[in-house]
Amino acid sequence: MLRDRIEAKWIDAFVRVFELCKVRAGEACAVLSETQSRALNVHLAELALARLGATMFHVVVPSPQQHAPVPVRSTGGATALADQRAAIAGLKAAVKRARAAKTMRVVSAAGTELTVDMREASTAGVWGWCDRPRTVAHWPGGLVVSFPRTGAVNGMVVLDAGDVNLTFKRYLESPVRLAIEADYVTRIEGTGTDAELMRRYFAAWGDREAYATSHVGWGLNGTHHV
Repeated sequence: MLRDRIEAKWIDAFVRVFELCKVRAGEACAVLSETQSRALNVHLAELALARLGATMFHVVVPSPQQHAPVPVRSTGGATALADQRAAIAGLKAAVKRARAAKTMRVVSAAGTELTVDMREASTAGVWGWCDRPRTVAHWPGGLVVSFPRTGAVNGMVVLDAGDVNLTFKRYLESPVRLAIEADYVTRIEGTGTDAELMRRYFAAWGDREAYATSHVGWGLNGTHHV
């Protein structure tokens, strides 16, 4: 079981990311956090910047009050691409391919059959660190995401047993089928806890837009998002 204790290897990981961001000795760096941020991560950032000789200061803002009808938690990350140079090289070319594509088709052995009209879609890619001005990164996520035009997403997404639902931080015990028509989830099929949790989570917002697709893509953190 992991404990909230500073580990040297964690500092090393933060140092490496800041090196990729081209942080230099004497450079002024702000560590922006909120009052409910995980203190361990803030401390690790501080120690890593200190090791690099940067001039560091904290900016802490209050965590806003929860207004959503259900808890909203962040997604996770992984090291699945560590030392996978061929995969990383492929991801570098994925942004150009997505921008040139007319159709995205997502299929799986579980039954996913999703079609996305990519014409006029807005596509962007992030590689996990910022090494140029006016850019944003999601460490350690390497992602290519597209925001399709209205009515572009149709088909079926099947979340299979053993898949991870990052919203609920749990592995699915039984399949859940999401029927999507013109960008909106119109049916949530399945039996058991997982399907019921998803039906209640969507319904709790009391808003049709809660059933709308957000962005589609692939990379370190997943293959498609709803």
